[in-house]
Amino acid sequence: MEDEIDYEELKKEFDRKDMYAVLKGLPDSYEKAMKLGKDLKIGGRPDQIIIMGMGGSAIPGSIIGCLSRSKIPIIVQRDFSIPPSLSRHSLVFVVSYSGDTEETLAMYRQAYKINETLISVSSGGKLQEICRMNKTPHILLPPYLPPRMAYTYLTLPLLIILRNLNLIEDFSQDIPDLVKNLKKKEHEELGQIFANKLHGRIPLILSSSRLSAAAYKWKINLNENADTPACVNTLPEFCHNGINGFTNANAATYCIILRDDEEERPVQKAMEATKQVLKEQGVLVAEINIRGRSRFQKLFTAIAIGDWVSYWLALRYHTDPTTTDRIDAYKTKIAPSH
Repeated sequence: MEDEIDYEELKKEFDRKDMYAVLKGLPDSYEKAMKLGKDLKIGGRPDQIIIMGMGGSAIPGSIIGCLSRSKIPIIVQRDFSIPPSLSRHSLVFVVSYSGDTEETLAMYRQAYKINETLISVSSGGKLQEICRMNKTPHILLPPYLPPRMAYTYLTLPLLIILRNLNLIEDFSQDIPDLVKNLKKKEHEELGQIFANKLHGRIPLILSSSRLSAAAYKWKINLNENADTPACVNTLPEFCHNGINGFTNANAATYCIILRDDEEERPVQKAMEATKQVLKEQGVLVAEINIRGRSRFQKLFTAIAIGDWVSYWLALRYHTDPTTTDRIDAYKTKIAPSH
């Protein structure tokens, strides 16, 4: 039974690096993050916006894609190589929380040959050193956070730059209410409820394009915090491929649909149809209605709920939610030899 789970005991035993304190401190990080990069002046109108990074450090690109109302193309590049369309007129952000991500450093070096005004974001590392050497703008973030939990610091400085260029709507008035809402105990409690539902099952996270960045952040958190596989997709695209994959499914799945009350009518119909088809295949389905007065508030609220779900699920699996041993092993294997 759910009420028999002693989360306080699980937290004492398995949250060895105090991820709980990191999550509790996230609402206060919004105001701090708003001060980073606010004085950085960028002139002209770019031909495209390119965000280059890996893992949680690339999430700002997905968030910008959800919030942008501009006709300027937005490219999120998660690779060793830069996009072919990158030009000297592009607005380029290079993002690596650690500053030592090999793929991101490779993209910086390639991009610098074409665009010498690219903007980098990190908590230090080689990226900061290269920026200092090349005299390119660098936004320094607070250190010692798990990269996936530094998303306010990684994202808000970029949003401020784009706001100052009139490429996204002003979101600053949404911050106070958002912070107040995120401090409510209900998000932490909702995290426990859905951690219990997901325990022992493979999570499938669905959303419309309006909340796609949040859905993808859920996947990142479930992978890195709870050390569990997770799938993510958007509707209606999922209805043209993924939904058929449950005909011969051989693993227990739990589907969570992130809902937005401003979804267009065709998307609403697609979600209802998806629920029906999945349930017919024996898939458990639940919805979370994301509340907020703006897309900005809804997006970050949805992300915060996912933070808590993955945290409590990690503890259910007797896993330290901070450590990422497999990722660390991969990085060691691809690091340059010295």
